Amino acid sequence: MKFWTPFLAAALLILHSAAALAETRVALVVGNNAYRHVGSLRNPINDAQDISETLRGLGFKVFTLTDQTEAAFLTAFDAFEAELDNADAAFFYYSGHGVEIEGRNYVVAVDAQVGGSAQGFVQIDSLLERMRAKSKVSVALLDACRDNPMAGVSFDLAGVGQVKAGRGLQPVGLLEQNQAASSGLLIGFAAAPGRVAEDGQGDNSPYAAALLRNLPRAGVSIENAIKQANREVGEITQGRQVPWINSSLTRDYHLRPFQAGESFTDCETCPEMIPIPGRTYAMGKYEITFDEWEACLEAGGCGSHRPPDQGWGRGDRPMLNVNYKDAQLYLAHLSNSTGQYYRLPEQHEWRHAALGGANTRYPWGDEVSHEHANYGQEECCGGHAEGRDAWADQTAPVGSFPPNSYGLHDMLGNLWEWTEACDEQALKSDVPLRSSRVPFQPNCSKRIALGGSWFNAPYDLTINARFAVNAEKRTRDVGFRVVRDLGVLIDPAR
Repeated sequence: MKFWTPFLAAALLILHSAAALAETRVALVVGNNAYRHVGSLRNPINDAQDISETLRGLGFKVFTLTDQTEAAFLTAFDAFEAELDNADAAFFYYSGHGVEIEGRNYVVAVDAQVGGSAQGFVQIDSLLERMRAKSKVSVALLDACRDNPMAGVSFDLAGVGQVKAGRGLQPVGLLEQNQAASSGLLIGFAAAPGRVAEDGQGDNSPYAAALLRNLPRAGVSIENAIKQANREVGEITQGRQVPWINSSLTRDYHLRPFQAGESFTDCETCPEMIPIPGRTYAMGKYEITFDEWEACLEAGGCGSHRPPDQGWGRGDRPMLNVNYKDAQLYLAHLSNSTGQYYRLPEQHEWRHAALGGANTRYPWGDEVSHEHANYGQEECCGGHAEGRDAWADQTAPVGSFPPNSYGLHDMLGNLWEWTEACDEQALKSDVPLRSSRVPFQPNCSKRIALGGSWFNAPYDLTINARFAVNAEKRTRDVGFRVVRDLGVLIDPAR
């Protein structure tokens, strides 16, 4: 399987919810559509129901409220708070009308009046403080900046007098008043200060839809997941809506930690990645394919080079005829579009991943075998077909051979793979084989490729074989796979 599917996402959420149950996670999710005295909205209940389902899949006990009066909402918040004693994570999501009054943010219950009494307006700051005081990590996401009919309307606010409502919410309040007291709190706003958020033309608001895509992402901290959602909203709305985030979290918190052997993708057309046990990086499950390169071209991230396929086919064939600089364009596109750091592997990273933890000459044993890799004749040089290897003089579609124990395909054979290593540095005798990283050489004329190809004899299939290639050369036997830094150590036992 090359791409993330909704079925796979749901299945993995079920598996991870069991792991998450080791933690105490509690959520209150509110969606208000049917306002009695102010403009009704179309999507908040859809948003609340879908966010609730996602959070349940992530191991949360979820209280879901729809079309609530002020009194019903406050009663439900009391019940939510009672579940938070020593909770690992508290999550509050609100979708509906919201306003700023005198520098304070209010969510709006369905019984709110326009003008006169401030009944139906619930101040957020005091609720967030109650939530934060009981939980190690607290998250509040407010999709509450819809274009509201209360902007500029005067209210009789208890203890304050006549005040006017602002157009949208403001990132002020608890975090700004007392930074020390608010440690461990993240607040997300669906739109910039004083601006409004869109209700959306589909089943969800743009903000809720982006959250639904990003909250379940494996190995991404909740803060980074929300930031990526914010970027997507800005792109989808063409800058009309730019969400904000205020955070005093002192550590990364992951709703779905990586599991050894589990694959993930950062976007629909991104390469499928495998976290490497005992390391802090993930590696591409397959070599980059023509399909993945074409997606980058269409997005405007990979220049104009459309590599020839030698007549062997495109699609899920590994992409060839790309040089080191082409690979860097693709990596920059992935990094810019996902907010994650993608790069080529270092030599020691590639070798560790290629063996898959095996203590043998090859990841499958000590004998070379056409049942496990696409390579050439016993003596150089030329293609050869035998057994599972049906491709005598060309590449095989990615994933045609069994993976190694880490779940990586075609690390040996098919195509040589570019690495970050510079020939002038990597071939010096004083650079240990499994050393720390070779210093980065941006102007290096030759780079090291590893793994052998469809064309090479078995002696080029070992993990120690190296091919020094002109960094600007495009050839039919060199491609690449990618690495993404994770920032967290993958426990092999998980």
